[in-house]
Amino acid sequence: MTTFVDGPAHGAVLALTRAPIFLRVAISDQRVGNHKIDALDLLTDTPRPGERLFAYRRHGAPGFAFVCGRSRKRGCMRLAVAEYHYLKKQPAPEIMQDVAKWRAWAAEQAMNRRPSNPEKKQRGKAE
Repeated sequence: MTTFVDGPAHGAVLALTRAPIFLRVAISDQRVGNHKIDALDLLTDTPRPGERLFAYRRHGAPGFAFVCGRSRKRGCMRLAVAEYHYLKKQPAPEIMQDVAKWRAWAAEQAMNRRPSNPEKKQRGKAE
C-alpha cells in the first residue's frame, strides 16, 4: 500500500500498482468512486476537471506485495508499497496538468538528484 505522510494527502493510503519517484496526487471536492484522493501513478493517467494536483516524492526504495481477493473474480494484484512526502516547492500548474510536461519535469528532477555519500568524499580527500 502507498502512504502519504504529510501535505494535503496526509494519512491517505492508496492501492497503486506503480511507485514512481515523483507522483501527482489529485484531490477532488467530489467523490470519484469511494475516494476524494487519487494518485496519477499510471503513465496514461490525466487529471479530471476540478481536481487540485499536488506533487510528492517517494522516500526510499519501493516494495511490492501480492494481494489476493477471496473470490475468483477479484484474483490477485501486485501492489506497490511506498511512502511519499509532499514537495515543498511545487511545480508550476501547467506542468502538473500536462502529462508530457510532467514526465519531462520528473525525469529532470530525478537526473538532478545526487545522493551524497560522505564515505566517498572522505576517501577522495585522503587519496
